[in-house]
Amino acid sequence: MSEHTGPAGQPLRGFALILLLGSLTALGPLTIDTYLPGFPEMAVDLEATESQVQLTLTTMLLGLGLGQLVNGPLSDTIGRRIPIVIGLCGHILASVLIALAPTLELVVALRLLQGFFGSALAVVAMAVVRDLFDGLGVVRTLSQLSLVMGLAPILAPSLGGVLLAVTTWQGVFVFLAVAAVLLLVVALLRFPETLPPERRLPAGLGSTLGAYRRVLSDRHFVVMVVVAVANSICLFSYVSGSSFIFQEGYGLNPQQFALVFGLNGLLLIAGTQLTPVLVRRFGAPVVLGGALALGLLAAITMWVLSVLGTGLLGAIIPLGIIIGSLGFCMPTTTTLALEHHARTAGTATAVLGAGRFAVAGAAAPVVGLLSDGTAGPLGLVVVVANLAALLLLLRLYRGRRRPA
Repeated sequence: MSEHTGPAGQPLRGFALILLLGSLTALGPLTIDTYLPGFPEMAVDLEATESQVQLTLTTMLLGLGLGQLVNGPLSDTIGRRIPIVIGLCGHILASVLIALAPTLELVVALRLLQGFFGSALAVVAMAVVRDLFDGLGVVRTLSQLSLVMGLAPILAPSLGGVLLAVTTWQGVFVFLAVAAVLLLVVALLRFPETLPPERRLPAGLGSTLGAYRRVLSDRHFVVMVVVAVANSICLFSYVSGSSFIFQEGYGLNPQQFALVFGLNGLLLIAGTQLTPVLVRRFGAPVVLGGALALGLLAAITMWVLSVLGTGLLGAIIPLGIIIGSLGFCMPTTTTLALEHHARTAGTATAVLGAGRFAVAGAAAPVVGLLSDGTAGPLGLVVVVANLAALLLLLRLYRGRRRPA
């Protein structure tokens, strides 16, 4: 990887740049997960139901998805630094307003705004990786980035449990605002511009629409977007429903729930770190298909054990396999989606992210609506999502083996 110099003149290279990108991107998972242990408290404080509280997560995910459709093409036109700075400033403002909001309706609306600004961090980080790397280098770098990002969902619920012991759920959002301020300082001092002017797309609606037309006309890319959506439906259904499933359904306290959540996060990270080794040996499509099949089998097992009433272990063990399999899916899906879109990496990443967050965010409350106090509904959602993704992937690559 070549050396890149930030505005303050400090050269950024190797893991230092990966750490910076990971720290910026980790704000999204941190914002999603830190307040999860406070869901029951929010429901009481705001006089809301389980599904209504989950809307605060859904609207943020919608904001993360739809915002990428704006911030992705914008970063292809004006560069990577400016969207990062604007995104962090907007995230700070939204966090403070959420902490002061008196009603659930206002919190829901502000979470949409928070997700919109936060989307710039996610889309630009992925575009920077595509700016600097190709092929297996993308897989390896995304795996390193996932290691840094993965610490956020592991630590976030535990951190939320600690914060809730000394403050309210509003205090969690004050903490998120402070974290964003620190990241803004880091971004201003150290974030490099990786898209030089000569590689940028011309400004204007026609150029933006043309970039979208190029990526959406690629059938291979569209299939990977659908697979990514299926992965995110599994992940965010787990994220949105796990607090109620384990705390209210299986009787865990916030600290015990945070431990389970953290262990699953470790399995997710383990999957991302093993991915480059497996991709080098078997290829990304085989690794992705195998991970989808493994997650499907684990989800079927979890649903059956839930029907049989086997209790906590019957949920935790297959769920850990599901989350671990997602660790293999995410880097490979992103790599396969972006492999033919170097110049329009921001736009392609935006479409990929919009599908991941917006569609998955809309599907996340399904677990709450189907809730029966067990992990069964979550298992059923994962079965449907993984089966659809696996069938679509098999059809794509089976078609490629046929003679022209």
